Amino acid sequence: DHLQSDASENHFNEADEFRRLYAFLLFTTALWISGKLFARLGMPALVGEILVGILAGPHVENWVPETDALILQGDLALVLLMIEAGLHVDMEMIKIVGLRALAVGVIGSFLPMGLGMAVATLILRLDAMESFAIGASFATMSTGIALNVMKAGGVLNQPSGQLLLAAATVNELINISLITEIDAVVANGPWHTFVFPIVIMLLLVVFMSFVAVKVVPCFLDQVLPRVDPKNQENVVLGLLLVTTVVYMPACKLTGSSALLGAFLAGFCFCTDEHVHHTWKRQVKRVATFLMRYFFACSIGFTVPVEDFRNVEVWRRASILLMCIVGKICMGFFAMPLTLNEFLSLGFAWGSWGEFSFILAVRALRGNLLSGENYSALVLAVLISILICPTALRFVLSRSEKEAKKCIQEAKKDTALGETGVVHAVYYCVQTRSHALWGQQGALLNMLVEVGCKIVDFRSFHPFSDVGTKHIINELYLKDTQLQLVLAEHLEPEDQERLNLRTKEILRAVLAALRSAEVKISRWQPGEGTSELIEEVHHGASSYDVPVGSMGSFRRSESPYDQIAAQQAHVDIQDSMTRHGQGWQGDIGAVLDEYCRPGTPTAHHELDGWVHTDAHDAFNLMSVKARSRSMASSEDDFGDSSIEESTASERV
Repeated sequence: DHLQSDASENHFNEADEFRRLYAFLLFTTALWISGKLFARLGMPALVGEILVGILAGPHVENWVPETDALILQGDLALVLLMIEAGLHVDMEMIKIVGLRALAVGVIGSFLPMGLGMAVATLILRLDAMESFAIGASFATMSTGIALNVMKAGGVLNQPSGQLLLAAATVNELINISLITEIDAVVANGPWHTFVFPIVIMLLLVVFMSFVAVKVVPCFLDQVLPRVDPKNQENVVLGLLLVTTVVYMPACKLTGSSALLGAFLAGFCFCTDEHVHHTWKRQVKRVATFLMRYFFACSIGFTVPVEDFRNVEVWRRASILLMCIVGKICMGFFAMPLTLNEFLSLGFAWGSWGEFSFILAVRALRGNLLSGENYSALVLAVLISILICPTALRFVLSRSEKEAKKCIQEAKKDTALGETGVVHAVYYCVQTRSHALWGQQGALLNMLVEVGCKIVDFRSFHPFSDVGTKHIINELYLKDTQLQLVLAEHLEPEDQERLNLRTKEILRAVLAALRSAEVKISRWQPGEGTSELIEEVHHGASSYDVPVGSMGSFRRSESPYDQIAAQQAHVDIQDSMTRHGQGWQGDIGAVLDEYCRPGTPTAHHELDGWVHTDAHDAFNLMSVKARSRSMASSEDDFGDSSIEESTASERV
């Protein structure tokens, strides 16, 4: 009997274990499928994951096992999310955008927060603490969703996308401080528990900025070469995790949120490319998968589904949703301030995000929010997440059509059939410089002042090597003040007008960027002439046109031109193969059509007439040394130093 009892008990335990395991598998599968399905429908995946959590959680079916363990996994996902947020801090981007980034980050956080508190107090008649909790939840923005939509639209490296990136960092720091304040309110501590943690947080951020720029890169440059290449990723990831383990309890002891420690740990390594590469390879997918448990369990399990059938909850959610106006009006900080740019930035900033749920859950657990108000708050956030990304996609689609229309107009104006006809002049302006405070806005303003319409503006720079001369800007402009005949060789008067105009544009660019390398080309995507007609260089390198002679120069047809162009053709082919622009099978045909050896069309015409991916517009200058060595091996070429200089400068 005793043996039979033990066998029966073991059999029961095994059956129960299988049931729990199978239920967990079903829950995870449902999460994955719902996320993919909602993403396929053009909606954020987190909406589907929260709905699965609501339906499978304790308020409906209650068939998910080990709910506490799943909520703990969701909290771990938050830690990884904060580390990634710290890693993605781009200090040079904040410097480039300047005051507008701080304005959008601060005003775009506290304005909707103030509106939320006012609506909760004056309309919903809530007490001060509950109003503060609702207002704090409205101070957030959905960085991940907005960046994904803008990245898919190809505008992340344009002014609005870069403004969003820079302002999002400011918003994340404000959100962390609000978590600290919510915890202090729940703990009902003395006044210094509200003030000291914020002061300490600001001091830590300043100190970690120094560590990220001056200490960590030098340390890793010394350590990693001594490590076996096979183990370098493990060493880098181990250092990041150990730093997190140290910083989280340290920040908790100061009275700040432990999530601040995770953010600062990632922030320490934000300027090192090894850490970015390792995180993307080894952790990114794990963190993304674990975030499903946060949305489904930490959020979905806490929402009573019967509240969504309550008319009062929908009424309160509709009232709270009006606060989104305070976020959309951030579009007024867009540059240039056109309707599309206003709507793009406004809708990108408009949706509330992950931190809204984090703050709401903490307020609920601390009894700052009642059940109905919590459900109304979650519902308002979900509606914003559905509306704003959809509207943003529509605006970006319309902007893309208008940009293509401008490029088609440029192609038409510079087509072969338009030779001899007067048209507006188009330029490609490429710059390389150090990061300067507010340089993006200064450059945009100066170009508008000299009468240029911006067709496309993109900027590129790596995370690493902060402080070096690696900020690349590339602008495509339409001159609204100068029109010239489309011709292979301009008449002397037209040539002089073009020279004066390029000098004026060059002075405007240098006024905005100060010490910079600048290359101005006459952009002719329609190929009405065999090559670009005029080009101006300015910079500190030996191959640049001297400052005293900033005028345009003509391209000669010397043998050195042919050699340099052929080498440039090979370089471009290698570059296109590395970048994989989707033309892998047609690279040769594309180059033959647009960049024939011997006819060096400017490299910025390769990627569908306008570059969208990161590149250095000045890399082709390195062909100078190679072309000189190739030329010296040709017996039938002369040794004219003037022709050699002209060829190398042109390429």
